[in-house]
Amino acid sequence: MNLFKKLPLIDYAFEQGDYFYLKNIFIKLRVIDSLKNDPSFLTTYSLNSYERADVIAHKLYGRSDLFWTLYLVNDVVDPNEWLMNQYNLDKFVKEKYVNTEAVHHYERKGAQADLRANQILTVTKPFGTTDSSPEFDLTDPSTYEAVTNYSYEDTVNDSKRIIRAIRKEYMPSFLIDVEKKLRNINNV
Repeated sequence: MNLFKKLPLIDYAFEQGDYFYLKNIFIKLRVIDSLKNDPSFLTTYSLNSYERADVIAHKLYGRSDLFWTLYLVNDVVDPNEWLMNQYNLDKFVKEKYVNTEAVHHYERKGAQADLRANQILTVTKPFGTTDSSPEFDLTDPSTYEAVTNYSYEDTVNDSKRIIRAIRKEYMPSFLIDVEKKLRNINNV
């Protein structure tokens, strides 16, 4: 299924009186909430740092053109949000931060703390599970480990390593459903 060909046309006025038909790329497809965290519909896959979405789609479905389904179920809007290899991670961190070794935040037992804002952040895992949050003493920074900008970005990047994917047996039905939805949009 070539998704781009299935997108509906919209008329767009570039100048007064000049209308052109363009593909409506702003259509938002999404997986039904009840299926988004359902391990019977989705499976997990562990990426290595050099695997692009099209390569994974070919491995899982035999079709690299289904890369967009991986973006869809993992809430990836921009392909740059995909897992970065070491070279790209280093480049990204150097461009984002003046000092890559400056302290970004503090961490204890897998939970991140912003001591200035008195906030605790928990790391979510696939299918919506979270680590239990122990009692934290936000007033005592010595109970936390300082995390550098680089280490923080490395952890964020590593959290993208395990992705969700539609199980192969459900992909044909999923594609039919997407096509029906796009056809209904075209007829409105």
